[in-house]
Amino acid sequence: MLPCYIINLDRAKDRWDEVSGRFQSVGFNVIRVPAVDGRELRFPHPDFAQRRYFWLYGRPPVGAKIACFLSHIKALKTFLESDAQHALICEDDVFPK
Repeated sequence: MLPCYIINLDRAKDRWDEVSGRFQSVGFNVIRVPAVDGRELRFPHPDFAQRRYFWLYGRPPVGAKIACFLSHIKALKTFLESDAQHALICEDDVFPK
């Protein structure tokens, strides 16, 4: 069964319930990755180069965008720590048909 890592905020339990059920119903091994919450993100952050971001994009970072990036990195690290050869990584607003 292909593992499916789904990024989900702790406060979005209803979204988790819906998306996990849909992915399980089509045969995925669903694994929840707790998302980094942009509301709780503080700068400077040890995993984010704020000066480099500003240099590349010319504007200060937006917490929600940086939290999304950090959440995907977290999901990738979780996958790499597993024995799986392949996996699907998505956010909790993606649904299989």
